[in-house]
Amino acid sequence: MEFGRRVRERRVELGMSQAALAEKSDQSQSNIGWIEQGKAKKPKQQALDLVEPLRTSVDWLLYGTGEKETGLRLLSDTEILEIYRSLGLEQRVSVSETFSKLMKDNKKRRKAG
Repeated sequence: MEFGRRVRERRVELGMSQAALAEKSDQSQSNIGWIEQGKAKKPKQQALDLVEPLRTSVDWLLYGTGEKETGLRLLSDTEILEIYRSLGLEQRVSVSETFSKLMKDNKKRRKAG
């Protein structure tokens, strides 16, 4: 039960839907729902599949110990806006071009997938 609660907690913290987590972990959305309801059939294996997309550790997912957050910390919308506002014009253009490319690539992936 706690495993499922922690999966949901991290997913929500990362602003991810069950469908997005399912896609990133090669599981079905219904399986993510089962896990979050405390009905995981193979929690150890499922934890291994979920640590990367949830950016956490197996120990934290299974037992509530170990690192809750691994990898780079995601910036909040407010932090991103503050950083963007502090940039010069050329840097803003570069950031805008990068975001535009990412959005186009994401749109292509969704159409193909």
